Amino acid sequence: MMPKRARADGFQTRAEQLPILPRPIAIERVSDLRLFARIAANGSLSAAARELGMSLGNVSSRLTRLEQALNVRLMHRSTRRLHLTAEGELFLQRVMAIIAAVEALEDSIAGGFDEVSGRLRITCSAAFARRHVAPVVRRLGELHPEITLDIFATDETVDLISEGIDVAIRQSPLPDSNMITRNLIPNDRVACASPDYLKKHGAPQHPEELAAHRCIAIGIPAQTVWPFTGPDGSEANVQIKPSLYISQGDAGHEAALEGAGIALKSRIDVIGDFANGRLSELFPGWTSPGSPIQAVMPSSEQVPVKVRTFLSLLSDSLKSKLDGY
Repeated sequence: MMPKRARADGFQTRAEQLPILPRPIAIERVSDLRLFARIAANGSLSAAARELGMSLGNVSSRLTRLEQALNVRLMHRSTRRLHLTAEGELFLQRVMAIIAAVEALEDSIAGGFDEVSGRLRITCSAAFARRHVAPVVRRLGELHPEITLDIFATDETVDLISEGIDVAIRQSPLPDSNMITRNLIPNDRVACASPDYLKKHGAPQHPEELAAHRCIAIGIPAQTVWPFTGPDGSEANVQIKPSLYISQGDAGHEAALEGAGIALKSRIDVIGDFANGRLSELFPGWTSPGSPIQAVMPSSEQVPVKVRTFLSLLSDSLKSKLDGY
């Protein structure tokens, strides 16, 4: 048996981590693999049929033929949902790697290795999509009109493999994963408040004074200890007394804009509000540590050129916002 070739970047592909299936698989068309992936992503035959514009009977019969070709059950059927079997989970991981390779090949053949074309599926939070991805979309379309963008804006964590996502943008720490990550920008956090709040309650001059102010605690669980590092390296860990608990970051942002209290937000999220005067940064020179904004991609031998192009434009856009403030 030939030894496996190690990747130059040190990453191990998802396929390399999986056991080898015990026998050859008789599958006639890549379209059957794509169909299986969409059924798994939708969780039902009818939803997959609607998405693909196919009849329910056609979808069902093709899934049955695929299982017969493999001689294994891939999904448990119920009246409402489909659930992958253990073999189905393994097969889906292999399928998504194959689909990614086929799409990369299609893109390269259709437009050449230096052209950006085909479908690019992105996921990120709704707020990040509105503030930071949407401005990049127009530029990407102008430079590369052959690309089709599919933005899955959600605050839920999405399974990139089952949903067929090319790249996710994350603003929180990534759990242990075999995904490929790329840091786009550092992302410290800052305490901020609206001019209306500061007019009514006064502006704290030091982080320790936050304990006497109305603060907005964001997240699940809500963060009630706010860490700060000063310009001289001094540290302050402030136990706030929240007047408002809110689970979702964008809603906390809006509450701060409305004068409900002081919020601790990622700098990139509020930098536009600082520029137009809707929010004011408190404690200039003090920062609170945050996770870098990351691009997360399924493991693959090569990141497609369409993904690299999008990330380059997004990274440049984010950096210009930080540099311009």
